[in-house]
Amino acid sequence: MPTRFQQNIRFSPIREERIDEYNFIGGLMTDAHETKLQPNMSPDMANTLFNNTGSIKTRSGYTRYNNNPIGATSTETNFGASTGTLSINQIDTFVAQTFQETASNIDVAQIDLSLAMATAGKTQKLRVEIYNTSAGVPTTIVSTSAKSQVKTISGTSETTYSFRFNKPIALSQSTTYAIVIKSYNQGSSPSVNQVNVHHTADAYANGQVYTTTSSGGTWTGDNAKDIKFTVYNGGDTGLTGLLRYYGPSNISQLLAKVGTSLYRGNDTTGAMTQITLGSGVSLDADNYIDYTITAENTLLVVDGFNYIQKYRGSTNANYTTGTISVTNGSAGVTGSGTLWNTSTNAEVNEYIKLPDGKWYKITAIGSDTSITIEKNYAGSTLSGQNYTISPWGEVQGRLDNSTPSALTRPVADFIENHKERIWVLKNNNLKSSVLDLSVDGEHFNDFDTANNAVEINVPSGKGDTGTALFSLGDQLYIFQKKAIWGLYGSSPSDFALRNITNEIGCANRKTLVEFDNYVIFLSQSNDIYFFDGSNLKNISDGLVKNSIREWTNKTNICATLWDNKYIISYTPSGQANNTEALYYDLVRQKWGKFTNLYAGVWSVWGGGNDDNEVYFGSSNQGTIYKWDDGTNDDGYEIPFLYDTASIGFGANTNDKIAKKFYLQLLSQGDYNLSVTQITDLTDTETSVDINLAGGTISLWDVALWDVDVWSDEGTLLTERLPQFQGQAKYFKYRFENNGLDEPVEILGMTSTTRIRKLR
Repeated sequence: MPTRFQQNIRFSPIREERIDEYNFIGGLMTDAHETKLQPNMSPDMANTLFNNTGSIKTRSGYTRYNNNPIGATSTETNFGASTGTLSINQIDTFVAQTFQETASNIDVAQIDLSLAMATAGKTQKLRVEIYNTSAGVPTTIVSTSAKSQVKTISGTSETTYSFRFNKPIALSQSTTYAIVIKSYNQGSSPSVNQVNVHHTADAYANGQVYTTTSSGGTWTGDNAKDIKFTVYNGGDTGLTGLLRYYGPSNISQLLAKVGTSLYRGNDTTGAMTQITLGSGVSLDADNYIDYTITAENTLLVVDGFNYIQKYRGSTNANYTTGTISVTNGSAGVTGSGTLWNTSTNAEVNEYIKLPDGKWYKITAIGSDTSITIEKNYAGSTLSGQNYTISPWGEVQGRLDNSTPSALTRPVADFIENHKERIWVLKNNNLKSSVLDLSVDGEHFNDFDTANNAVEINVPSGKGDTGTALFSLGDQLYIFQKKAIWGLYGSSPSDFALRNITNEIGCANRKTLVEFDNYVIFLSQSNDIYFFDGSNLKNISDGLVKNSIREWTNKTNICATLWDNKYIISYTPSGQANNTEALYYDLVRQKWGKFTNLYAGVWSVWGGGNDDNEVYFGSSNQGTIYKWDDGTNDDGYEIPFLYDTASIGFGANTNDKIAKKFYLQLLSQGDYNLSVTQITDLTDTETSVDINLAGGTISLWDVALWDVDVWSDEGTLLTERLPQFQGQAKYFKYRFENNGLDEPVEILGMTSTTRIRKLR
């Protein structure tokens, strides 16, 4: 090449150009290296949702259903008459109370305090933290988890407020700790409305009051005062069962299982009352409740011995007062010393256990000493006998004059209602009750009637065993660890078992969710599948499968459907409980991730006055939450993180030059959003905090370039950030915040660039 021609070669920057706005509908991809990501795929995101307008936003929060945690008991307490108050009126003013548990180690689930506002009409957010102490004086927080939910204090009357911890905080016996009360503030101009903390005189023996006006730099003790408080110990066993039962007489009940105990919830007060189980009923501490509801609105539950318990929703405990007389072949039961005509003792649709060992449903109560049962008594004529009346009975065989010992007592790992029969699966043995129209009374008691009840042995292959039953459309599907079978037909004469696959099975019944004539489930091979009854589609391979492999176990996982999203919560590596969840957006076909989500079991409420609300039970304490209600997690901040993929700028490898950066979002509060630019896939970062004060909530429709206010769409906050300039091979951006009650919604991101070119 001639030298003269070489000398005429010059590079010159062209004018600044706008890059197309970045599309945030990317999704989570954890299995591929960043450089292999598809366009607009994000390798790192948490607590983000995709909305219909092409933006991303903070996930919705949840609110608590019940008041005190199930199973928690008050331990250290000081709730005498108030003798005065201490004030929290500045950001750096804290009030503390030291305490000590002398009896044993404890797990603090909740702390109650007595509080009030100093001025009518004002409110203030407070948070409680648990501190270590040195020589009795508060020093540092016990752990990052030892921060309670944030509560809004209102009203000038002394009121008890309960501060819950996201997970129980382990404290040691005979060690002094401190309850530290702080104001909670965020935003550009924080201020504190005075809160009065009520105290007693020197009434608590194992601690005293401390105050500080320097954010804990210097504490002042006052051994003549103790704040009014209660520490709740326990509640550290997560829920393993949660269901909504719609029974006869418009009954709607929440049933929650903690350990081997079952509780009933009160929708008005949030109180959880332990249910007295029927005689001989025991629940498995480790397994969740597998259940179904019959055509007669009877709840059938698999108990801890794999037998089936039937429940009709009464609020009564067991009643055994007096004795009874029964006559073979008669439906009448006569009492002596009984008070059956009192609703707290006996009600229609409850069960009575008679001397033949069977549970009969009560169909009428004639008087305090007269009951009618649904079937004629099958045992011997007897008088002066003991009995039990309970909302719980047991499926023990058909209730007629046959000999009880000759009847089938069905055992089950899994239970399902399909084509007017109750089906049970134990290992690989599938059985059904008779058709519900073929017998009088409760058909699900009868697993014996010839030519009507069904028993099928499902092939086990190489030692395979059943993991779930699920009715979908006209078929009943039997899931094994490594296979799926379909039961076709409508009667014993044409029931046929067909193998669908011997390669893919279901890892856990709790992951099965129905959506639009499909089921979604986690396989034993760590993949999540769509299944339409014939075909299977893997929706996780190459995207989140490696993440699933890192889960601690396949026992705790559970899934639900919320807002057209399949959500599956799990225990991450190194954790003891479910603390995270993956979700699959079924509309956009994208994966996302939720953090700080302690979901151990899910339940969808879709009957009575309920409208498909989603509830979940905590994985680490006896707390029940309602999903998608509010914008915070029961008073906890929602950490928000979204990484864009590397953006190419339409330029060659070394010619990417960022000039200006625009972030378009809806301002919904007064707090800071952190924006970070990462260059060349390294740790080279440029960060800036954007304050989001001053905007209004609206939906994004059509954006005009460099216009701050869009017609009829409210105020848009548009930040032009000159900090993000420079040349690199790659650029990517990260958005983060930790907000409470103030969600983020990012509408678009635009950069301008200059590209070098030959001239």
